[in-house]
Amino acid sequence: MAEKTVFSLNQKEAEKLAVKLNASSQNLAAQLDAIIQSARNLSGYREPNDTNTPVFTGRLRREGYVVEKFFMQGESDYVIPYLLMVPDNPNQKGLLYLHPEGKSLNSSPGGEIEKLVREGFTVLARISSV
Repeated sequence: MAEKTVFSLNQKEAEKLAVKLNASSQNLAAQLDAIIQSARNLSGYREPNDTNTPVFTGRLRREGYVVEKFFMQGESDYVIPYLLMVPDNPNQKGLLYLHPEGKSLNSSPGGEIEKLVREGFTVLARISSV
């Protein structure tokens, strides 16, 4: 009988796990559902009570893109202001831009968001005020 080593014990366990992994990958749809449910449980995600309609508050035209201002009612007594920056020549890709400093430094001409919009990205950015 062969002597058991840490390597052989780990190898045996790894082989069992590989068989399990291969079996679970045969049904990717069920595996994806389980991953999503696990992420919801771990993050504390709650389904929203209502879906509120965004309120349009204005539009600015800049060279090569448009900036649209909106806010949306939150679940309590607060609103969530945001900008939607839409390039004239979109690349069919969108970004959600979140930054702790708000809009002042990043959405102004020459800022980080403008650079992304000029590359063709449609950008939705949470801002500190409308």
